[in-house]
Amino acid sequence: MVLFLIASGLSLIFGVTRIVNFAHGSFYMLAAYLTYTFAARLPLGGAAFYTAALLAALATGLLGLVVEVLLLRRVYRAPELYQLLLTFALVLVIADLVRFVWGTENLTGPAAPGLAGAVPIAGQLFPTYDLALIGLGPAVALALWALFYRTRYGILIRAATLDREMVAVLGVDEARLYTSVFVLGSCLAGLAGALQVPRQALTNVMDTTVLTEAFVVVVVGGMGSVGGALLAAILIGVSDAFGVLVLPGASLVLTFAVMAAILVVRPWGLRGRPAGPERAAAAGVAAAPAPPRAWGWAFLAALVLLPPLLPTYWVWLLVEVLALSLFAASLYLLMGTGGMVSFGHAAAFGLGAYGAALLMLRAGWPMPLAFAGAPLVAAAASVVIGFFAVRLTSIYFAMLTLAFAQIGYALVHQWYDLTGGDNGLLGVWPARWLASPLRFYGLALAACGGGVALLSRVERAPFGLTLRAVRDHPRRAEAVGVNVRRHQLLAFVIAGFFGGLAGATFVYLKGSAFPEYLALPVSVEALVMVLLGGVGTLAGAPVGAAVYTLLDTVVTRLPAGDRGRAPGPGPVTLSVRDLRKAFGGVRAVDGVSFDLPRGEVRALIGPNGAGKTTVFNVLGGQLRPDAGEVRLGGERISGLPPHAIWRRGVSRTFQVSAVFSTLSVLDNVLVARLSAAGRSLGLLGRAGPLEAERARALLARVGLAEQAARPAGILAYGDLKKLELALALANDPAVLLLDEPTAGMAPAERGELMRLIVQIARAGGQTVLFTEHDMDIVWSVADRILVLHQGRVIAEGLPGEIRANPGVQQVYLGEGP
Repeated sequence: MVLFLIASGLSLIFGVTRIVNFAHGSFYMLAAYLTYTFAARLPLGGAAFYTAALLAALATGLLGLVVEVLLLRRVYRAPELYQLLLTFALVLVIADLVRFVWGTENLTGPAAPGLAGAVPIAGQLFPTYDLALIGLGPAVALALWALFYRTRYGILIRAATLDREMVAVLGVDEARLYTSVFVLGSCLAGLAGALQVPRQALTNVMDTTVLTEAFVVVVVGGMGSVGGALLAAILIGVSDAFGVLVLPGASLVLTFAVMAAILVVRPWGLRGRPAGPERAAAAGVAAAPAPPRAWGWAFLAALVLLPPLLPTYWVWLLVEVLALSLFAASLYLLMGTGGMVSFGHAAAFGLGAYGAALLMLRAGWPMPLAFAGAPLVAAAASVVIGFFAVRLTSIYFAMLTLAFAQIGYALVHQWYDLTGGDNGLLGVWPARWLASPLRFYGLALAACGGGVALLSRVERAPFGLTLRAVRDHPRRAEAVGVNVRRHQLLAFVIAGFFGGLAGATFVYLKGSAFPEYLALPVSVEALVMVLLGGVGTLAGAPVGAAVYTLLDTVVTRLPAGDRGRAPGPGPVTLSVRDLRKAFGGVRAVDGVSFDLPRGEVRALIGPNGAGKTTVFNVLGGQLRPDAGEVRLGGERISGLPPHAIWRRGVSRTFQVSAVFSTLSVLDNVLVARLSAAGRSLGLLGRAGPLEAERARALLARVGLAEQAARPAGILAYGDLKKLELALALANDPAVLLLDEPTAGMAPAERGELMRLIVQIARAGGQTVLFTEHDMDIVWSVADRILVLHQGRVIAEGLPGEIRANPGVQQVYLGEGP
């Protein structure tokens, strides 16, 4: 029912103001954090949480008042793209405000007094607080019904939802009505965020997650229909539960499949009404003058002449800029030229990436053919998606594209046998003759630079001129003989083709394909790139992509991957010599030898079955080696049991998180600290006070201080990984063995966790050996890389050396002929 609250506010705002408020999820998140703070500061005992929730909802409403009066009131008649830009800017501002005030660590709010525990129903336990929320939903729906159908104000809202221009003609104060509606919708979002605090940890990404779900509910129910939002919230909740219980393999697909089916059959939603003629999304956006041709030639000359003078890292970065420039330019064809705002353009990008990977790895195509075939895969999918999507307008078009993208994401995420699931597809690397940085850069420049040039020609061609006319006034275009749907579908397919080409370039750059390539954040990033460059010219899209990528590199990547911070070679901490382990006739580890200096962060990579986990299990004592030895600081530790190796200073994490699920977060670390201090056999006294201070300090180091009292079994997945890290640090280890520390995590969480690990290791002088499938993480974090294949070390060196190593490309990186 929390979802109904936020969706009803979003639906109400759109129904009256016709603004798609991206910041609605941000209001929800801000209210949750305000509730957390108010509840901790108010000296009201058991009433503190409920008072805090009310105050947070009112504060969010006040923020909505300020935003509407000072900002939104100025853009009601502006093109839809400018409205999207403004509300998206609010998302960024509020997100940065939350990080500045509350930090980036997850926070745990208070429980709701009087609603703790669970109630048994039909043999199952249901949290009392959840049952209370279920009862609150209909109560709020009834209150809104009374407001809309039993008051003059409600009549005005319903009238404005149907025809706001007529309401203005009848003398209603339109500005005051819009303000009050926006405040009411913001209060509902704030109330939803406040009520969610006892149910889940507060995170910096909760706004994006809930906004996606709210959009689904609003679109399925019908924009502007609060009753439809209630019906859709129930339907989506039931379908989600059905998917988890009955079809777990398709649970991620089901919700968006339901939305797509409803929009195809009933484009205006279950309780919505067919929309009248919509103001075009880009109408009134003046085309910017084309840059002088001399600038283009100068820019091309720079792209050709400068890369040989740059370090390898910056050449690879330019390849990424080229790929994302084409991706942004393909979206511009839809948004700027065609006036079709897509929230699911990541589908083309991701299908291009997976198309290249699957054609090469599963179908056995040579790399050049797979590269050429990938955009055709994306174009074919775009024909199907576009056939249904271009029949819709405005937000319904945007949400149907999002639905198809999310369906694609769910399929590649859960179709493990074909796509590798959340482990992705690895070894998607260029052919040997294209593997050098400059040669692959040349391919990317030809493909992506040529793609942008072709899109520019398309925009200036008769088709592009006609498409802009369709954008400005579809009915007038039809009246002069233009088949509107045919032109829009062709634009959608062209954009999909070039988006797929960008994805293919990107996947050969990164060497791996992951489900996140089809996820909503990728679509949002493309939208930001287009808006950064400007919606008046296609030339702005590559500029926006370059600015976005360079800022992302400077702000987020270089600090984590700045190998200049790594200490110089120190004394050897861990020495491995001729390590061997066989299972039957299979040699899982066959003569592995390496040294780990103090303070080094080293990656151990290799294809599935290379022997990485077996090496970890031997180093950690879970397996005894058949031959060879492992020495820690000169002392032989190979063959010792795991607890003895741990006590000597080698600690590890597991690929699948292994914590004590029934114990609290603090008690998990306390167990490890008691063991490290030799107190785990104590029979007298209380366990808590003995090592509690050290345990709390460890939790603070990994960002879990606020979660100390929570049962470990209910932590979010990213927090489970942090708890495992705290357990591994409990004995002040000399060596940390991290087995796929970011497996199953979202991309943003992966980078955050690895930055935390490197920061802790650098501060404590620990040596880190980690395995990881995400090659972006490997390239940016590892000081050196060790490559295994069939149980043997085939290469060792710096990231740049490994990337260019022909032997690695041939046997591990999946280099094609």
